[in-house]
Parts: sequence; C-alpha cells; structure tokens
Amino acid sequence: IAEGEVVRLGQQRKAKQARQEAEATRVIEEEAARVKAIIDHETAMREGKANLISDINFLKAEVTRFQAEEQERERLAQEEAERLAREAEKAAKKKGKKGKGKKK
Repeated sequence: IAEGEVVRLGQQRKAKQARQEAEATRVIEEEAARVKAIIDHETAMREGKANLISDINFLKAEVTRFQAEEQERERLAQEEAERLAREAEKAAKKKGKKGKGKKK
C-alpha cells in the first residue's frame, strides 16, 4: 500500500470517527432535551397541583367564613324577632291595661 493510500485511509477513519462522535453527541443532546422536557412538565404539574390545593384550601376557608357570617345573620335576625315579639307583647299588655281603665 502506498504511503498516500495509508494517509488517505487514516483521514477517512478519522472523518468516520468524527461523524460517529458527532452523531453520538447529537443523540445524547436530543435525549437530554427530551428528559429535560419531561422534568419541566413534571415540575409544572407538581406546581399546578400545589396551586390547585392552595386554591381549594382558600375556597374551603371562604365557605367556612360565609357559613359563619350566615349563622351570625340568622342569630341576629332571631334575636331581633324575639325583641320585636317582646315589644309587641308589652304593647299589647299596656293597651289592655289602658282599655280596662277607660271602661271604668
């Protein structure tokens, strides 16, 4: 084999090895990008889940607060109704006493 042929074969081998290394690097980079995309997606899902849990807890607290406010309104309305009933009863008693006094 001529010296020129040996050099050419050596260069071809180096070029082939460089292509193989470039292809391996490309495959590794693609796989790394795919894995990163999966990790990013999983992270986003976890963050979304945490946000939803936070929103649910906030809404539960709001419902509890609204229920407490409603119970307080109902209690105040009941007290007012009882107060008005007592006043009406007192007024009826006074009217009854005044009416009896006039008849005599």
